[in-house]
Amino acid sequence: MGCLEEFGGWFTSLNIQYLGNDGHWYDVGKFKSTPALPETDIVFFQPPFAQYVLEFPAVKTKGIRVLMDAKVQEHWHKYTKNVSSFISITELGVYEK
Repeated sequence: MGCLEEFGGWFTSLNIQYLGNDGHWYDVGKFKSTPALPETDIVFFQPPFAQYVLEFPAVKTKGIRVLMDAKVQEHWHKYTKNVSSFISITELGVYEK
């Protein structure tokens, strides 16, 4: 992930899916993260420029996607209270072990 910013850069949930032969997306199920994902979505516990390796059981597919819900940080300034949020991923790779 990239740099943490006031309105983005970290997530509240993460799910990995693969594309089935029928064209539908399916969860890979339980996966392992190295290092472990933060146990909270509070901004002060999020690492900037973090790199994660996510391992899951082998699947045969032509598509992998990572679904994340972006965290929206409340802001003190009235004009920026309801801004959009975002997650920045600088690189995504899929490898067979």
